[in-house]
Amino acid sequence: MNALSPAMKIFVGVDGGATKTLLRIENAAGTLLGQGHGGAANIRLSVEDSWHSIREALAEALSQAGLSLMSDRYQLYCGAGLAGTELAEARDHFPGHRASLCPSGAPLGWLYGLPRRPWRE
Repeated sequence: MNALSPAMKIFVGVDGGATKTLLRIENAAGTLLGQGHGGAANIRLSVEDSWHSIREALAEALSQAGLSLMSDRYQLYCGAGLAGTELAEARDHFPGHRASLCPSGAPLGWLYGLPRRPWRE
């Protein structure tokens, strides 16, 4: 059975830390569709490196899930906890994304109303 259906809501959770990035993609029922890993995502140290790590993890997770960012079959929602976001001067270098950022390690489930799920099963 395919876990996707037309206009399905897909949720992306990013845990970007000082040493690694973990990313999960789930549907609204909480079914894991894909997960990815990347390098450090500490925006205080490097916004460019953080984006690279997030894109690396996202590409892996999208591939596992059989999803594409270009598809209109579903809506993507993303919440991210990134290292360095607790510092205002670091957030200022990450314009347009402040509303969806929370400090790394914070529970991401509240961002889209799902219970927190462990990164490792």
